[in-house]
Amino acid sequence: MHERIIIPESVFSVAEDGSEYVTAVREMDLDEIIGRASLMTDFMYSLAFDNNSALAERTLRPFLGNLLGNVVSVRTQSSHIGLRNRGVRYDTIVRDDRGNIFNIEMQRRGGKYLRERMWYYLSSLTKEELGKGENYGKLHGKTVSTLFFVERDVFNKGKPFYTFSVRSDENFSTFGAGGLYIIVNMSYDGDDECGRVIRDLRCTDYRKAYYREFREALEWLKGPGGKRKMCETFEMLRAEGRKEEREKLQNEYLKALIKSKRFTLSEISTNFNIPMDEILEAERNFCL
Repeated sequence: MHERIIIPESVFSVAEDGSEYVTAVREMDLDEIIGRASLMTDFMYSLAFDNNSALAERTLRPFLGNLLGNVVSVRTQSSHIGLRNRGVRYDTIVRDDRGNIFNIEMQRRGGKYLRERMWYYLSSLTKEELGKGENYGKLHGKTVSTLFFVERDVFNKGKPFYTFSVRSDENFSTFGAGGLYIIVNMSYDGDDECGRVIRDLRCTDYRKAYYREFREALEWLKGPGGKRKMCETFEMLRAEGRKEEREKLQNEYLKALIKSKRFTLSEISTNFNIPMDEILEAERNFCL
């Protein structure tokens, strides 16, 4: 019986609200897990794409065409922590030499609120591009786009992907600023560049991958070096799961203390050794 822990953006099962579960495997199960895993699997994807510009460019080009320049940086599992709103952990952030930013998310089933999630991710990513006091002109000419790779055909039209942008209802001209929402249909199996990339993302045997970038990534991941890295990743996921659970319990405990009104905020801080700034932040978040 495997221990199961809740980890955001994980692998093997997805709840209706989009939260996911990852199995914390023991070393004896690692070969089996790696053998059936593809680059659609969360931990495989993160290790393969991190700092891998060639793989990111090969993956994005069929869906972006000339909108994508030369990829200059790739970061996986980067987080945006919201102090007063929901934080975001991005699967991948890709930047090209034109200043464009692309967010890739492997969402598998997609979850109930796929469109709302894409909207929130794109908004959060755009917000990060401007520091306090910086001019809006810094965004001029940039495209900030999010691509969600989903296992099913969300619109049942048989297309490899669906692109949405801001356009005028009156003359159909583009807004000229902002970004794109792209939903990639991972069930597409056409004999074209999109289909080949999608099949390579689903592939579990590096010898059967079509593109060199995918073959090399899969061969390394399923070899000794990749297995060592995955063992480290599983340990990190377990530690994160325990930390998130502790923080959740602490927040619920603090919420109950404040709502009980048996103590003043100052007394809560003194008696329970909780910093006052955390208590004030909790009070604002709970809307009490």
